[in-house]
Amino acid sequence: AKAAYARVTAASVGIVGAIPIPAVPALTMSGRISATNQAKGLVLGVADLEHMGLIRYTARDPWLEADLEFTGLLLTDLLAASGAATDATTLRITALDDYQVDLSIADARRWPIMLATRTGGHPMSIEEKGPTRIVFPGDPSIDVLKHKDLWIWQITTIEVR
Repeated sequence: AKAAYARVTAASVGIVGAIPIPAVPALTMSGRISATNQAKGLVLGVADLEHMGLIRYTARDPWLEADLEFTGLLLTDLLAASGAATDATTLRITALDDYQVDLSIADARRWPIMLATRTGGHPMSIEEKGPTRIVFPGDPSIDVLKHKDLWIWQITTIEVR
C-alpha cells in the first residue's frame, strides 16, 4: 500500500520541452528523455519542478533521526514531464559532491518517492541539503526504503537509464 500524501497543487505543465533554461538551474535531467532544452538534456529550476505538481508528507529523516514535513513532486510526475522512456528502468542520481545512487523506476512507481524542494514549507538551501533531495515515505514495511544510503540530497543530475 502507498503511504499517505497530500496533493498540494496540480501540475501546471505537461511535457516541458518548451521550457527555457532557468537563470538559476537546480537540476539537469539527461538520458532517455524526450523533453530537452539543451544538447545534454533538460535543465530545470526549482520553480519549473514545482509547476509539475506538488505533494506533501511527513517522513523520518534517517540522518537527522527526526520527523520532517517535506513538499516536492513525485518522481513519477518528473518522469512524465520529462518524457522519460516507458521502458527505462533506473534513475542514476548524482549529488553536488559526486555521490551517486541508482534508484529503481519500478520503486518510484510503486511508492510515492518524492523529489523534495521544500522542508517545513520553505525552500531548501544548499546548507539545508537542497535545493532538491530524494525523500522516501515513512512506511517501515518498505524494505528498499530502509537503506539510508539512498537518501541523496543536493542533487545536480538525474540520468534516466
